[in-house]
Amino acid sequence: MKKRIILDTDIGGDIDDAYALALALNSKEIIIEAIITNDTHAMERAKLASILVNSVGHKIPIFEGLNVGKGRLIETKLIENDSFKPLKLKDHLPFFKKLFNSEISYVSIGSLSNIAFFLDKIPYLEDKAHFLIMGGSIGVDYNGKPSVVAEWNIRNNINASKKVFTSKLNITLVSLDSTWDLKLSKQDIERINTVKRPINSILSHMLTSLRAFLKKEFYPVLHDPLTISLVFNKSFVQFKTCKLIINSEGKIIEDQKFGKEVKVAINSDKRAFIDFFLERICAI
Repeated sequence: MKKRIILDTDIGGDIDDAYALALALNSKEIIIEAIITNDTHAMERAKLASILVNSVGHKIPIFEGLNVGKGRLIETKLIENDSFKPLKLKDHLPFFKKLFNSEISYVSIGSLSNIAFFLDKIPYLEDKAHFLIMGGSIGVDYNGKPSVVAEWNIRNNINASKKVFTSKLNITLVSLDSTWDLKLSKQDIERINTVKRPINSILSHMLTSLRAFLKKEFYPVLHDPLTISLVFNKSFVQFKTCKLIINSEGKIIEDQKFGKEVKVAINSDKRAFIDFFLERICAI
């Protein structure tokens, strides 16, 4: 049976959001019921999502979510003359109430602002939805060194993150512990770029824009694509159940007394996942 998802993304900054959307679009196991953007420039991010969706001929409702956060919009050239107007999340609560009234996976690969909004508006949110959240650090930093850091998706809206992690939601957390080492190589990038499809050309353009912004030969880390894959294939990771709280700095801390019980992805099979990702992204 296909898995129904809502994808919540801050696409337009780091390219792994675009890779995650491309993976979802190339995975027959998934039905994307809606895409919601988050962070600053939410409307522009929705336009970027629309460009990727249209490139493969899909029709998916795309919503401009809460325009809250501190993120930068790096990819602007693709949407310079784009006339697409996304739907407004706040104006379409009945649509989401209907989605949340049946089993669905909510995949969050950005800040948690929209989930916090839904918690205020939909009282039965925890009943049938499963929340897959990319964010946080349990035991390692962005480079895999032993540390607990305030990961971007959590600290970009700390109040919203605290609200989510004190709720009754069913959460699987995809932490840096399981994603930090999922870096694409030069050969991996070349393989993606050689595929003559519109979506691959868009991904190539977005990586070029990001490298120009960073002024270095940046190689993406697949934080968000791993999160997407766990909707239908959990074989790439090892899980651990933890009791977690979020402190005032946006760090996720284990707390056996007051913490929320969360299933956490703490390790992954790098080569197996990257091979899977490349197979899906490069499929004709």
